Amino acid sequence: MDSLAFKEILDSLDANVAVVDRQGIITYINRSWISFAEGNGDPGLRGTGIGVNYLGVCMAAARDEPELAGLVEAIEMVLKGALGHYAIEYPCHSPDKKRWFLLGGRPLLGGSCGAVFIHFDITEKKLAEEAVLNLNARLEMRVEERTSSLRETNRRLKEALSEIRALQERLDRENLVLRESIKTERDHPGIIGQSPAIRDALAKVRQVGPTDAPVLIMGETGTGKELIAKAVHDMSPRRDKVLIKVNCASLPPQLIESELFGHEKGAYTHAYVRRMGRFEMADGSSLFLDEIGELPPELQAKLLRVLQDGEFERVGSSNTIKVDARVIAATNRNLEEAVKAGRFREDLWYRLNVFPITVPPLRERKEDVPALIRHFLERYNKRLGRRIDSIPAKSMEAVMNYPWPGNVREMENLVHRAVIVSQGRELLLDLPDHGTHETNDPGSLEEVERRHIRDVLEARSWRIEGKGGAADFLQMNPSTLRSRMKKLGIKRS
Repeated sequence: MDSLAFKEILDSLDANVAVVDRQGIITYINRSWISFAEGNGDPGLRGTGIGVNYLGVCMAAARDEPELAGLVEAIEMVLKGALGHYAIEYPCHSPDKKRWFLLGGRPLLGGSCGAVFIHFDITEKKLAEEAVLNLNARLEMRVEERTSSLRETNRRLKEALSEIRALQERLDRENLVLRESIKTERDHPGIIGQSPAIRDALAKVRQVGPTDAPVLIMGETGTGKELIAKAVHDMSPRRDKVLIKVNCASLPPQLIESELFGHEKGAYTHAYVRRMGRFEMADGSSLFLDEIGELPPELQAKLLRVLQDGEFERVGSSNTIKVDARVIAATNRNLEEAVKAGRFREDLWYRLNVFPITVPPLRERKEDVPALIRHFLERYNKRLGRRIDSIPAKSMEAVMNYPWPGNVREMENLVHRAVIVSQGRELLLDLPDHGTHETNDPGSLEEVERRHIRDVLEARSWRIEGKGGAADFLQMNPSTLRSRMKKLGIKRS
């Protein structure tokens, strides 16, 4: 292809093209370059035409626009062939309007070097960017106005909520048991019961909650350790921030470190981006480490350091990060035995065991069983659109005598299943066969009678008379039942 054909091709481009020799002198310009120069204050092409020192023009532009610092040096490197490509956006305003261009430069191959420079008009792109910035500013203003309106709405809702609570307190006074259950639910959402065992656990929550001390929650699976952790967080000054949770047993050992402490981009295979760990997320809040006994030994030292000094490093980084996170740990294992067996660090055990709380199993809080059954019945009635409102006396007696090896979680699942299969207004509870739990000697006939009467009384909230009362269920005269209770030494706790 001859030089005339190349010239026609370059003249057909919308971009401004110039060829510059090694000394920076313009040796060729295309038609678009000429048109722009004539319309931009250089009709004779004295300042931007062939023979003009292109480097000098760029130096003048760099003096007027500080953001173009380094432009001249880069162009010189392109002309010498030391830089294979250079690009920069720059302003070049016409007398009638603002303009922006994208400058691109590449060295010529062969000969004594030199380069070709292309100036592409990106004015529309820059104007669109300015429009987006202006739009974002207006949107931020509208968001602020809307936020202010929502704050006022929230204030009114709080006032309405205060009135509702006052009405709720009036209703609570009608029934002692119901009032105590609702109070517990309001103070500690999801925690149902008024047994001495659960009251003792909640008393410890109220003691340690307002502090920053680490808390270790111990208890069997399904007892509600996470609810206790949530209650501790809600009693603390950190309650306005979200409680961050990690289940140490649900993640492979190789991922727990990244989950807790985060990682840098490229720290390991598939680490395509930098990731913040749960400790950073919990800065200023609380971190709940469930199943802490499953934490691998190699991570126990790193956790100990965070507890002691409040600092750690992300995986793949040497930069130390400081955090203020309160640690609430939970376990269903005997950590003291794990320490003796060498599976758990003794110094970490002492750090976590500052304030232990034991969540009692359901078999040790049998008096809470009726309230829990009603709680789950109401939940799944509402969720499944049912209207089950009664529990047969024999079913209630059975649940009172059942040992509940799966604790509250097992009860919830059982009630959920019962609500699904029950067709009428009665709850059809189908307890698993657990006959092996009665392995001890049942005791004397008097002891068996005492235990049976107490179980029936507890199942009916100690109501003796009336339909459905303990005397009605036992088919006894109320005065006879009271006499037997006195003889057997049965008293309400």
